Amino acid sequence: MTAVEWMFAGAVGFSGLAIVYHHALFPLYLKARARRPGQEEPGAEVTELPSMTVVVPAYNEETMIAGKVRNLSSLIYPANKLSVVIACDGCRDETAVRARLAASEPECRHLSIRVIEYAENRGKVAVLNEVLGAVKTDLVCLTDASAWLSVDAFSRTARHFRAPDIGVVAGTYLLYRAGSAGEATYWRYQRLVKQGEASLGAPLGVHGACYVMRTSAVRLLPGDTINDDFILPMQAVADGYRSVYDPTILALEMETSDIGMDFKRRCRIAAGNTQQVLRMASLLHPRHGGVALAFASGKALRITMPYMMATCLMGCAALAPVSPLFLLLVSLQGLGYTLAVARPTILKSVRFRLLDVLHYIVTGHAANLVGSVRYLAGLEKGRWTKISSHTKIEVPQ
Repeated sequence: MTAVEWMFAGAVGFSGLAIVYHHALFPLYLKARARRPGQEEPGAEVTELPSMTVVVPAYNEETMIAGKVRNLSSLIYPANKLSVVIACDGCRDETAVRARLAASEPECRHLSIRVIEYAENRGKVAVLNEVLGAVKTDLVCLTDASAWLSVDAFSRTARHFRAPDIGVVAGTYLLYRAGSAGEATYWRYQRLVKQGEASLGAPLGVHGACYVMRTSAVRLLPGDTINDDFILPMQAVADGYRSVYDPTILALEMETSDIGMDFKRRCRIAAGNTQQVLRMASLLHPRHGGVALAFASGKALRITMPYMMATCLMGCAALAPVSPLFLLLVSLQGLGYTLAVARPTILKSVRFRLLDVLHYIVTGHAANLVGSVRYLAGLEKGRWTKISSHTKIEVPQ
């Protein structure tokens, strides 16, 4: 082989190893960690429960907000210790009206619910900073309007906060109805990842559907923050607080998204991933131990994956004329990408879960590429838009 061919072979080897490590080896390690006994357990029942403010940022959530109010009103937690703030960020629908109507229902009147209407849509981060800056309770819960919480979510959360160094408690994210088999498989995988990350020191970020923070651990966000549900909890971890993942605290996502809308959401998440790796690079320092390992192996490597995959494919293509091995490798990659792209057409005639998962992974990396480029080019502005398909869910009355 010539020097140039050796260079291509080295690029293929390095990128291929990174791809295998990110997609297989590190997840297997996390899976093994997640199944070990001795994971963080909540303490005994708390006699004096901490006070808590529940913050529900909302933008055009008229189809979901009434159900959210009823769900919060049904949770097991003393009403005198719990208050709810529904922050409507320039909504153009009846979110605020429906929230107030639900709050006035007999089964909800016991709960202190404040609905704030902002005339202008300023973005979720601006709303969070304003509301969080005014919170005076011991704890603050951030939760999505479309997520319903398990009845004992707050009582279980409070037990964790008996330890003074606990700054964040995250729960499990479940889908009421997945948009695809690939999406369902992905979130099952993510739950194992969170458990494995927690065993290394802390789950890397949380899902915005529901997480609770010690109010003293909250630092307000830079105005252009994209993934607030990563930056907020990880700022606390960087400040020395511990973060806990409790799989028995459930948040059930009631909305579904179609393929196009899901892609837009994943592009935005990818832009946020790029931002958070750059801004939270201090978490890569060895003093953070297992958190640094998980951050490097998961978040940092994730934003490089589209480029690694392209390098591996092009390197194999360049070497295919001189090596049967690289011809085989480029053929397998080409077949995999072709099947992933052709998945919507193929699945009209046959349901094949592995193909659905492959499609979800490949389109995820495509979104990763688009999102990272958008962020680096300064095109991601940090404003939220509705990505839900508004699938109708029957809400109990």
